[in-house]
Amino acid sequence: MGATQDNLSVAKLTAFKIPTPPVLVQSRIASVIAAYDDLIENNLLRIKILEEMMQNVYREWFIKFRFPGHKDVCIVDSPLVPYAGSLGQNV
Repeated sequence: MGATQDNLSVAKLTAFKIPTPPVLVQSRIASVIAAYDDLIENNLLRIKILEEMMQNVYREWFIKFRFPGHKDVCIVDSPLVPYAGSLGQNV
């Protein structure tokens, strides 16, 4: 009642015929893939730069309170955030 499996020897593996495209077609495929890889790398770099820019904007606007028009706004202490006024001045 046992099940047996035929082994997969090196001789059997080398007997398989695996179709491959001609070298010219392989080169074209590789160049297209490389171009996409370069685009992905470029986009990842752009994303990183944009994330850093957004962190800087957040820090300026919401931590240092230097948002557009901040000079015309009076920041006062609040029961919700009692240190908001002093934080804006000290940072």
